[in-house]
Order: sequence, then C-alpha cells, then structure tokens
Amino acid sequence: MNKKFESIRWTVHAAAVEFGVSRETILRGLRQSGVKTTSFGSYSTRQIFTALAGDARAERTRNLKLDADKKTMELAEKSGQLMNRDRIEEAVWENALMPLRSGLLQLHRVTFKQADAELDRAQVAQPVRDTVQTLLVGAFDKMLADIRDALPQQTAKHTTPSKNNEK
Repeated sequence: MNKKFESIRWTVHAAAVEFGVSRETILRGLRQSGVKTTSFGSYSTRQIFTALAGDARAERTRNLKLDADKKTMELAEKSGQLMNRDRIEEAVWENALMPLRSGLLQLHRVTFKQADAELDRAQVAQPVRDTVQTLLVGAFDKMLADIRDALPQQTAKHTTPSKNNEK
C-alpha cells in the first residue's frame, strides 16, 4: 500500500488560534522568512513553524559565515595583510604628526625671537609689531589646528599653544 501523504495546510487565522499568537505575528514571520502569500491563503506546517521559530538552518549558516569572516580577518591582521585602524592612526600620529607638531612649535618659538630681534633693529613701532605678531600667531595656530584636526581621536588631549605662552 503506497499512500500519498497530504500536508496539512493552515490559514493565518487557524495558525494564530492554534499557536496562541496574533495574526500579525504569523504574517510578519512569514514575510521575514521569505514565504510568499499564497492565492489560497494557506500555508504548510513547515512554513508556519519557520514563521514562528525562525529558519534554524539559515541562522546556523549565517553564524558560520560570520565566524569564518571573523577568523579570516584575525588571520589577515596577524599576518600583516590587514591593519587595525586605531593602530594606523596611532602610528601616523606618533611617527608623523607629533614630530611635525613639535617642529612647528619649535619653529614658532624661534620665529618669534627672530622677528622680535629684527623689529628691534629696525625700531618698528608697537602697532606694527602687534600686527606682525598677530599674523605669525594666526599662521602657526592654523597649521597646528590643521594637524590637531587631522586625527580628532588622538588629538583631543593635545592643544594648540595660546598666543601668550608660546612667544
């Protein structure tokens, strides 16, 4: 005897009553699991179960892929093929921007001393001295601010010199 098994079909209403959930819950689960609405408005037990419990196979596959991606990234980082952004920013800050900033601060001090000496020799009036100093301070402050803003996370603890304490 070879009987053909006929699957049980559920309407959204019947499934909601049987499983004690709202129709909206069933419909949302059917949409999320990719089940298309049928013209007859009936679904298999498997479709209703997947709508309520989620697709375990798809979830398992998704988790396996995420784990594999994570391991691939860790391996690439360990082998030097991939670098952590924070480490790159720290390296750029320490090896390029901090030395540049320090050099500009030193140049700032030297430039002001030289400018003062030249202005003394030329016996320049105070209003002109103030203008030259304002221009120099503005130029240095702009350069230092540009460096500070290059890596906002690293530079928050560093400030540009004030006009009064870097002469």
